Amino acid sequence: MSRQRYYYKSIKLSFGSNEEVVKFLDLATRKVKVSQMYARTRSGNNVEIILLGDPIEVNLAISELRRLAKTVREMYRRTRGLATYDQRIILESARLEAAIPMDVVFKILELMGHKVELTRDGRVRTDASLGDIVKIVEHVSSLYKDMMEMDITPQAKRIIAIYSTIMDRDIEDAINDLLTFGLLKTYESEERSLIVLSHSYEESLEKLKEVLKMLQENPDILTRIDEERRKMREAESEEEIVESIKERLLGLGGIEIRERGKEEEEGEGE
Repeated sequence: MSRQRYYYKSIKLSFGSNEEVVKFLDLATRKVKVSQMYARTRSGNNVEIILLGDPIEVNLAISELRRLAKTVREMYRRTRGLATYDQRIILESARLEAAIPMDVVFKILELMGHKVELTRDGRVRTDASLGDIVKIVEHVSSLYKDMMEMDITPQAKRIIAIYSTIMDRDIEDAINDLLTFGLLKTYESEERSLIVLSHSYEESLEKLKEVLKMLQENPDILTRIDEERRKMREAESEEEIVESIKERLLGLGGIEIRERGKEEEEGEGE
């Protein structure tokens, strides 16, 4: 029985910092498929990768390693203050709970004051760090998971996710806020109640910018809104408690509950 013969090849790559080396090795370990791969770090942020396997898979692995090296260098080397990120690398670096539209992430970055540019090949140039982008991706993914079973249109979900992230509001508060500000409305049908945008998506984005500016200039608005909602919830809870007591008393002995106002009116009439 003949022993399997491996094809051997090595590749040397250089990077601008130890941080680049660490990121490259992390991506290479997870993404490059080959029978055997060994990495040795050299002085001056140099890396040597040794590959063993079938000639075809080794050559494919080398092409992938070169692509990853280029991607990592672009991520950490800024031009005009902007770094270039491959969207696949961003998504692979994040812990996703649900699929998300990346344009929502880019719009959040833009509204938070970051520069954002999209290249022709779909990569993004921005002054935000990879860590900050990944945090936003993970947060938006969590929001989309929470909205997965809700009756909300896709475009409305985008506006909710953008507002919720920037203003640090949970889904329920974000939806109620946007209903209050007139960006959302409910569409009632016999089958269900659906949350939709009050305007087109583009117009909603412009109105959202106005709302965000207003809230930044008047931060006490949300505090007052939350206080009013708290009072309303307490009032509703009190009404529910009274109704519950009435039901229990009626169930115990058929006791008739009469409102004080009605008793006084009847007493005056006698």
